[in-house]
Amino acid sequence: MTLLEVLYEMVHGKQQAKSIDQIVEDAYGVDPETEKPRKSKWSLYKELDPSYPGAKFAAADLLPLMRACGDIAPLRYIAAQMGYVLVPMTCAPDGRNLDHECLQALQAMARFVESIQLERTPYEDDIRLLELANKEGQDCIVRKRDRQEAEKAGRAGQ
Repeated sequence: MTLLEVLYEMVHGKQQAKSIDQIVEDAYGVDPETEKPRKSKWSLYKELDPSYPGAKFAAADLLPLMRACGDIAPLRYIAAQMGYVLVPMTCAPDGRNLDHECLQALQAMARFVESIQLERTPYEDDIRLLELANKEGQDCIVRKRDRQEAEKAGRAGQ
């Protein structure tokens, strides 16, 4: 799969709930004088069509398009091609407590390892499973930090 194919799937794939008109408007804005999108949907179609010989997509358009689509698949693709995985910068624990977070992390890592061992899944799926396991591990660290800070605050208040 090429980056252009990933972009095409992001915009036109089954997972996309927005219309192409809404994506173009959200990504490129509307000209206040003409009240028309700053880029036509046909231009976007041509730029993202992998079968179009002269298809070129501007790098400056990547971030606005990913934001408009609510999808970071192209970023994941680029990271994987360069030998990297993505790690989210925000971490909001979703478990009930530290023990629950540790269980979630263990289960997420088990799913990742199982996927790797099966060798039937595309490596992009393995990357997503690793990112999820990493996020669960980060949740454990946040819970542990919060617990230790609460203990310090309790001792300081005595």
